[in-house]
Amino acid sequence: MSTVQDFEQTERLSKRLARMGVASRRMAERLISKGMIQVDGKVVDSNVPVNDQSKIMVGAKTGMYTPTKEGTKIWLFHKPREMVTTHFDPNGRATVFARLKDLGIH
Repeated sequence: MSTVQDFEQTERLSKRLARMGVASRRMAERLISKGMIQVDGKVVDSNVPVNDQSKIMVGAKTGMYTPTKEGTKIWLFHKPREMVTTHFDPNGRATVFARLKDLGIH
């Protein structure tokens, strides 16, 4: 569970990006190695340590943006036995996420 104090700690850039919801740690490492991440205005090519004072920018198709940590959302959902918890089921069974989409919850 992340807290405000966790973000004040120094940690690896890939871990910070993952906790901010930008990408998984492995994908963040790929973004770093491709030169798509800036820390304090400089492109980084290694998993540098960052803290809450570090200004992190991420490259995207539309330009550079500053990721922000969003609050965690927790959904309680009654899952019937015949429903599976996955985004896609090759067997065609009903999924929790399809049901949420039907309810207008994304």
